Amino acid sequence: MKKIQRLFILMLVAIAFGFSGCAYDVPGAYTNEQPYAVQQEDTWSEYACGAFSMAYYLAEQGYIPGNQVSSQAKKLYKKVIFPKTSELYPYSEPIKIRDVMAKYSSKSELRMFKVDANIVKETRDPDSTSNYENPVKAKVLLSELAAFLDYNESDIVTITAKDFASALGKNEYVIEIVDADETVTLCYDDFYRKNSLHYVLTYWKDNVLYTLDPARGREAPRSDFSDGTLEKWNFCDGGIFITPKNQ
Repeated sequence: MKKIQRLFILMLVAIAFGFSGCAYDVPGAYTNEQPYAVQQEDTWSEYACGAFSMAYYLAEQGYIPGNQVSSQAKKLYKKVIFPKTSELYPYSEPIKIRDVMAKYSSKSELRMFKVDANIVKETRDPDSTSNYENPVKAKVLLSELAAFLDYNESDIVTITAKDFASALGKNEYVIEIVDADETVTLCYDDFYRKNSLHYVLTYWKDNVLYTLDPARGREAPRSDFSDGTLEKWNFCDGGIFITPKNQ
Protein backbone atom coordinates (compact mmCIF):
# COMPACT_ATOMS: atom_id res chain seq x y z
CA MET A 1 0.00 0.00 0.00
CA LYS A 2 2.84 2.37 0.89
CA LYS A 3 4.51 1.61 -2.45
CA ILE A 4 1.30 2.57 -4.26
CA GLN A 5 1.06 5.81 -2.26
CA ARG A 6 4.69 6.69 -3.01
CA LEU A 7 4.15 5.91 -6.69
CA PHE A 8 1.04 8.09 -6.74
CA ILE A 9 2.94 10.98 -5.13
CA LEU A 10 5.79 10.61 -7.64
CA MET A 11 3.28 10.70 -10.48
CA LEU A 12 1.77 13.92 -9.13
CA VAL A 13 5.23 15.49 -8.83
CA ALA A 14 6.09 14.44 -12.38
CA ILE A 15 2.85 15.89 -13.69
CA ALA A 16 3.45 19.14 -11.79
CA PHE A 17 6.95 19.47 -13.25
CA GLY A 18 5.60 18.63 -16.68
CA PHE A 19 3.09 21.45 -16.55
CA SER A 20 5.56 23.98 -15.15
CA GLY A 21 8.11 23.04 -17.80
CA CYS A 22 5.81 23.89 -20.71
CA ALA A 23 4.03 26.92 -19.24
CA TYR A 24 5.69 29.30 -21.69
CA ASP A 25 4.87 27.15 -24.73
CA VAL A 26 1.21 28.12 -24.64
CA PRO A 27 0.29 31.63 -25.83
CA GLY A 28 -1.22 33.67 -23.02
CA ALA A 29 -0.21 31.18 -20.31
CA TYR A 30 1.94 33.71 -18.48
CA THR A 31 1.59 37.44 -17.84
CA ASN A 32 4.93 39.20 -17.89
CA GLU A 33 5.59 42.60 -16.40
CA GLN A 34 7.33 45.57 -17.96
CA PRO A 35 9.87 47.10 -18.11
CA TYR A 36 11.79 44.59 -20.19
CA ALA A 37 15.46 44.51 -21.12
CA VAL A 38 16.50 47.17 -23.63
CA GLN A 39 19.14 47.76 -26.30
CA GLN A 40 22.55 48.91 -25.14
CA GLU A 41 24.99 51.08 -27.08
CA ASP A 42 28.37 49.66 -28.07
CA THR A 43 27.13 46.07 -27.65
CA TRP A 44 25.62 43.42 -29.93
CA SER A 45 22.16 44.85 -29.16
CA GLU A 46 22.76 48.40 -30.43
CA TYR A 47 21.12 47.64 -33.79
CA ALA A 48 18.92 44.75 -32.66
CA CYS A 49 15.66 46.67 -32.24
CA GLY A 50 13.90 44.23 -34.59
CA ALA A 51 14.96 41.23 -32.52
CA PHE A 52 13.97 42.96 -29.28
CA SER A 53 10.53 43.76 -30.72
CA MET A 54 10.18 40.07 -31.59
CA ALA A 55 11.19 39.04 -28.07
CA TYR A 56 8.72 41.54 -26.58
CA TYR A 57 5.93 39.87 -28.53
CA LEU A 58 7.01 36.47 -27.24
CA ALA A 59 7.01 37.78 -23.68
CA GLU A 60 3.65 39.51 -24.05
CA GLN A 61 2.15 36.32 -25.48
CA GLY A 62 3.65 34.08 -22.81
CA TYR A 63 6.14 32.14 -24.91
CA ILE A 64 9.04 33.26 -22.71
CA PRO A 65 9.35 34.75 -19.22
CA GLY A 66 10.15 38.45 -19.12
CA ASN A 67 13.64 37.92 -17.76
CA GLN A 68 14.60 36.05 -20.94
CA VAL A 69 13.88 38.91 -23.35
CA SER A 70 17.53 39.87 -23.82
CA SER A 71 18.85 36.33 -24.28
CA GLN A 72 16.00 35.47 -26.65
CA ALA A 73 16.57 38.68 -28.63
CA LYS A 74 20.22 37.72 -29.06
CA LYS A 75 19.22 34.35 -30.53
CA LEU A 76 16.62 35.93 -32.80
CA TYR A 77 19.01 38.61 -33.98
CA LYS A 78 21.29 35.98 -35.48
CA LYS A 79 18.35 34.69 -37.52
CA VAL A 80 17.09 38.01 -38.89
CA ILE A 81 20.18 40.21 -39.33
CA PHE A 82 21.07 41.39 -42.83
CA PRO A 83 24.17 39.68 -44.26
CA LYS A 84 27.43 41.58 -43.87
CA THR A 85 27.49 42.23 -47.62
CA SER A 86 24.26 44.23 -47.39
CA GLU A 87 24.28 48.01 -47.12
CA LEU A 88 21.70 47.63 -44.35
CA TYR A 89 23.89 45.46 -42.14
CA PRO A 90 23.70 45.24 -39.08
CA TYR A 91 19.94 45.93 -39.01
CA SER A 92 17.21 43.26 -39.04
CA GLU A 93 15.58 42.24 -42.32
CA PRO A 94 11.74 42.56 -42.50
CA ILE A 95 11.06 39.37 -44.48
CA LYS A 96 13.26 37.34 -42.15
CA ILE A 97 11.35 38.73 -39.16
CA ARG A 98 8.08 37.83 -40.86
CA ASP A 99 9.18 34.27 -41.51
CA VAL A 100 10.50 33.66 -37.98
CA MET A 101 7.37 35.11 -36.36
CA ALA A 102 5.18 32.79 -38.42
CA LYS A 103 6.12 30.03 -35.97
CA TYR A 104 4.55 31.98 -33.12
CA SER A 105 1.40 33.19 -34.84
CA SER A 106 -1.52 32.11 -36.96
CA LYS A 107 -0.58 34.80 -39.50
CA SER A 108 2.56 36.88 -40.06
CA GLU A 109 2.60 39.36 -42.95
CA LEU A 110 4.60 42.33 -44.18
CA ARG A 111 1.97 44.99 -44.79
CA MET A 112 2.28 48.53 -46.06
CA PHE A 113 0.33 51.20 -47.90
CA LYS A 114 0.75 51.43 -51.67
CA VAL A 115 2.16 54.82 -52.61
CA ASP A 116 1.33 56.49 -55.92
CA ALA A 117 4.30 56.48 -58.30
CA ASN A 118 3.95 60.23 -58.94
CA ILE A 119 4.17 60.98 -55.22
CA VAL A 120 7.31 58.82 -54.99
CA LYS A 121 8.88 60.74 -57.88
CA GLU A 122 8.01 64.15 -56.47
CA THR A 123 9.20 63.43 -52.95
CA ARG A 124 12.53 62.17 -54.28
CA ASP A 125 13.05 65.21 -56.51
CA PRO A 126 14.97 67.98 -54.66
CA ASP A 127 13.69 70.55 -57.18
CA SER A 128 10.05 69.61 -56.76
CA THR A 129 7.69 72.38 -55.62
CA SER A 130 5.26 69.83 -54.15
CA ASN A 131 5.25 70.02 -50.39
CA TYR A 132 4.49 66.68 -48.77
CA GLU A 133 4.36 66.28 -45.00
CA ASN A 134 6.55 63.81 -43.14
CA PRO A 135 3.75 61.21 -42.67
CA VAL A 136 3.51 60.88 -46.47
CA LYS A 137 7.28 60.85 -46.88
CA ALA A 138 7.56 58.10 -44.26
CA LYS A 139 5.23 55.87 -46.28
CA VAL A 140 7.31 56.62 -49.36
CA LEU A 141 10.45 55.71 -47.42
CA LEU A 142 9.05 52.28 -46.59
CA SER A 143 7.91 51.75 -50.17
CA GLU A 144 11.34 52.73 -51.48
CA LEU A 145 13.02 50.46 -48.94
CA ALA A 146 10.97 47.51 -50.23
CA ALA A 147 11.98 48.39 -53.79
CA PHE A 148 15.64 48.66 -52.79
CA LEU A 149 15.43 45.17 -51.26
CA ASP A 150 13.84 43.80 -54.45
CA TYR A 151 10.73 42.60 -52.66
CA ASN A 152 8.11 41.11 -54.93
CA GLU A 153 4.42 41.98 -54.83
CA SER A 154 3.83 38.54 -53.33
CA ASP A 155 6.05 39.50 -50.38
CA ILE A 156 3.86 42.47 -49.43
CA VAL A 157 0.23 42.71 -48.39
CA THR A 158 -1.16 46.10 -49.43
CA ILE A 159 -3.10 47.92 -46.70
CA THR A 160 -6.45 49.05 -48.06
CA ALA A 161 -7.82 50.55 -44.84
CA LYS A 162 -8.18 54.33 -44.62
CA ASP A 163 -5.48 54.64 -41.96
CA PHE A 164 -3.09 52.65 -39.78
CA ALA A 165 -5.46 52.39 -36.81
CA SER A 166 -8.12 50.81 -39.03
CA ALA A 167 -5.54 48.45 -40.54
CA LEU A 168 -4.46 46.90 -37.22
CA GLY A 169 -6.93 44.40 -35.80
CA LYS A 170 -7.79 44.65 -32.09
CA ASN A 171 -6.19 41.25 -31.52
CA GLU A 172 -3.10 41.90 -33.67
CA TYR A 173 0.43 43.11 -33.01
CA VAL A 174 2.74 44.80 -35.46
CA ILE A 175 6.50 45.12 -35.44
CA GLU A 176 6.45 48.60 -36.91
CA ILE A 177 9.12 50.31 -38.94
CA VAL A 178 9.62 53.97 -38.04
CA ASP A 179 11.98 56.75 -39.01
CA ALA A 180 13.37 57.96 -35.69
CA ASP A 181 14.54 61.27 -37.18
CA GLU A 182 12.44 64.41 -36.93
CA THR A 183 12.55 64.86 -40.72
CA VAL A 184 12.35 62.17 -43.41
CA THR A 185 15.13 62.43 -46.02
CA LEU A 186 14.24 61.20 -49.51
CA CYS A 187 16.33 63.23 -51.95
CA TYR A 188 19.56 61.28 -51.56
CA ASP A 189 20.58 58.13 -53.42
CA ASP A 190 21.43 56.50 -50.12
CA PHE A 191 18.21 57.56 -48.40
CA TYR A 192 18.01 54.25 -46.56
CA ARG A 193 21.18 55.22 -44.66
CA LYS A 194 20.30 58.89 -44.27
CA ASN A 195 17.30 57.98 -42.11
CA SER A 196 17.41 56.33 -38.69
CA LEU A 197 15.18 53.29 -39.15
CA HIS A 198 13.88 51.68 -35.99
CA TYR A 199 11.59 48.75 -35.05
CA VAL A 200 8.98 48.91 -32.29
CA LEU A 201 6.10 46.68 -31.17
CA THR A 202 2.62 48.24 -31.44
CA TYR A 203 -0.75 46.88 -30.30
CA TRP A 204 -4.15 47.86 -28.96
CA LYS A 205 -4.79 48.28 -25.25
CA ASP A 206 -8.05 49.70 -23.88
CA ASN A 207 -8.89 51.01 -27.36
CA VAL A 208 -5.65 53.00 -27.46
CA LEU A 209 -2.66 52.17 -29.67
CA TYR A 210 0.38 51.46 -27.52
CA THR A 211 3.99 51.17 -28.60
CA LEU A 212 6.68 49.17 -26.80
CA ASP A 213 10.05 50.69 -27.64
CA PRO A 214 13.26 48.58 -27.44
CA ALA A 215 15.14 51.68 -26.31
CA ARG A 216 12.92 51.88 -23.20
CA GLY A 217 11.47 48.45 -22.51
CA ARG A 218 8.12 49.86 -21.49
CA GLU A 219 4.98 50.81 -23.36
CA ALA A 220 3.51 54.26 -23.96
CA PRO A 221 0.67 55.53 -26.16
CA ARG A 222 1.77 55.43 -29.79
CA SER A 223 0.88 59.10 -30.15
CA ASP A 224 3.56 59.99 -27.55
CA PHE A 225 6.20 58.92 -30.07
CA SER A 226 4.93 61.19 -32.84
CA ASP A 227 3.70 64.35 -31.11
CA GLY A 228 6.89 65.03 -29.19
CA THR A 229 5.67 63.85 -25.77
CA LEU A 230 8.45 61.24 -25.75
CA GLU A 231 9.90 61.47 -29.26
CA LYS A 232 9.25 63.11 -32.59
CA TRP A 233 9.21 60.04 -34.84
CA ASN A 234 7.73 59.50 -38.28
CA PHE A 235 5.78 56.26 -38.45
CA CYS A 236 5.97 54.53 -41.83
CA ASP A 237 2.58 52.91 -41.13
CA GLY A 238 3.80 49.47 -42.08
CA GLY A 239 5.70 46.49 -40.80
CA ILE A 240 5.25 42.86 -39.81
CA PHE A 241 1.64 42.35 -38.73
CA ILE A 242 1.14 39.38 -36.41
CA THR A 243 -2.07 37.57 -35.54
CA PRO A 244 -1.52 35.48 -32.39
CA LYS A 245 -2.42 31.82 -32.41
CA ASN A 246 -5.98 30.88 -31.46
CA GLN A 247 -7.19 34.30 -32.61
